[in-house]
Amino acid sequence: MNQIYSIGEARSRMHEMQDKVRNGLLGVMVNKANNDLFFMLNSGMLDAIIEELPVRNAVEYDEEEGIYTAYNEIVPHFCGEGKTRDEALMKLVDEAVAFSNEYACNTETFSRLFNGLQQLLIGLVLIYSNDEVRLREILKIV
Repeated sequence: MNQIYSIGEARSRMHEMQDKVRNGLLGVMVNKANNDLFFMLNSGMLDAIIEELPVRNAVEYDEEEGIYTAYNEIVPHFCGEGKTRDEALMKLVDEAVAFSNEYACNTETFSRLFNGLQQLLIGLVLIYSNDEVRLREILKIV
């Protein structure tokens, strides 16, 4: 059973690919010109990946300034400051969305600077940017 399709073939067989992915198989498209692979997965698979992501956020307190700083250890550009720990983490979520949108507007520049795990986390923030509950789950802010 073929799960790898060329880009052109994938266009004509999209429904077949979607059915396979829906039933738990990965769909793979390959650009034969440069051998780039593109994967399709279902929401259950994505949820499992999100659950296992090694996302950690550090929170530090600056006694001199009287502020908390929170930052994500995978993408340190996701950071926030506040008078309380919770406020700093809330701002981290906002900044994660803002930075991810900036990344999306400048992918040619940023894509070379970030590894695959960082790109995955940025992409997930973009996908769920309008769902604060889901963003907090992805960023492991409970």
